[in-house]
Amino acid sequence: KPTSVVGNFSGQIDFQGYELSINKMGDVAGIFTNIGPDGEVSNAVFNFKSENGTRVYDDGILCNYNYGHIHDVIVNYKGGSNVANQYYGLLCRTNASTGLIERFVINNAPEDGLFPFVADYEAGLVAATNVGTIRDGYVYGEDIYGAPTQSRGGEIRIAAVAGTNYHLGEIENVFSMVNVLVAPPSDKDGKANTSYGSIAGLEQGRVQNVYGIGQSTYTVPDADTGETYDVDSIGPVVGANTDNCIGVYYWNEKEIAYPSSTYQTQISLETLYDYDWQENILGDGFNVQPVEVGYYPQVIISAELPAQELIPLPERDYADLVEVMSAIVLSYAEDGNSAEVEFRLSNVRNAWVEELMIDGL
Repeated sequence: KPTSVVGNFSGQIDFQGYELSINKMGDVAGIFTNIGPDGEVSNAVFNFKSENGTRVYDDGILCNYNYGHIHDVIVNYKGGSNVANQYYGLLCRTNASTGLIERFVINNAPEDGLFPFVADYEAGLVAATNVGTIRDGYVYGEDIYGAPTQSRGGEIRIAAVAGTNYHLGEIENVFSMVNVLVAPPSDKDGKANTSYGSIAGLEQGRVQNVYGIGQSTYTVPDADTGETYDVDSIGPVVGANTDNCIGVYYWNEKEIAYPSSTYQTQISLETLYDYDWQENILGDGFNVQPVEVGYYPQVIISAELPAQELIPLPERDYADLVEVMSAIVLSYAEDGNSAEVEFRLSNVRNAWVEELMIDGL
């Protein structure tokens, strides 16, 4: 049975790029009880599982409370059991007011036979609750399986980064490709689940310069309406409507809008391919060069860690990427069967044009 470092850990551990694998079996303590204000954990690859027969309650796999500094970490969540985990995060249960989590990559990628991250109430891949600062990182992989056992709908506080971002909490320069699968209202006495999203569930602090990809859906179609998602809910990035959301953006493949989310802005696919936009949103903590060749940005992280996976941006329709603005005939051949023509193109994304075809020729 694993044991944890009891009390506040106040040292510094530099993993120098090495891996640490933990399978959290049942409701046992994390690696550290708490990481203290002077504590620091860095340069690590964590492979986490939670094949627990009972729920994880009020804990994290790395630590319970983080008062210190967690940075330059890659977390591979290898999956777990389908149990009603509550107040649960991978890096910590709570990122406290002095806590700083930065330069992170989290992949929700369960092994065969295991579930992706499962949560019933107030949980997130980074932290269940955030009162400190979470910045410069991203999460990807499979969606979170949310609220499997609640007999009633309502507020669930589940998200890919932080389930709840409390009043002092700050989340900035982050993007997420992980959403939350929730039960339809017909499974919850007709009452919809609320307060879930790809970045934060319940939001009371500040969320700035972030974006989410995709949208949360129901685990099964709603028996009453047949719908598979709820556009009347607040989301899809943050599960609360607050003016503390500044520069919060979302994109989904079906171009579904969330009109009730007045502080979250829908963007086009072309925006994701906009190098300057990505740089302005994510800031100096990211390398946005991959965007120019069709991949998501990568966080600037310790060179001791493995290379990050190149994640393709959603495919786009190149048919509308280049537009012919005008065509001018410069000269005709003497036999009249050919001509020299000058075409003026609108090609704002500097796409590579291999061929120009003219109908009827």
